[in-house]
Amino acid sequence: MLKRVFSTLKIYLFNKSFLLGSCLTIGIFSQYIFGPDNLAEQLAESLFKNTTGYEVDFSPELKKTEG
Repeated sequence: MLKRVFSTLKIYLFNKSFLLGSCLTIGIFSQYIFGPDNLAEQLAESLFKNTTGYEVDFSPELKKTEG
């Protein structure tokens, strides 16, 4: 029984989609803990770019309105 549980956990935890989702979630929410452009966020952005080919910034600077 316990061996089956570990086997199932291993399948889910080492799934590429699960790892990508976990890293992206940590990267997106790390800005609230560590501030903008921290290491976890930069690594998540890099992983996203390497995986999908799209460049993304999870904590863009607020644009100032002119006027």
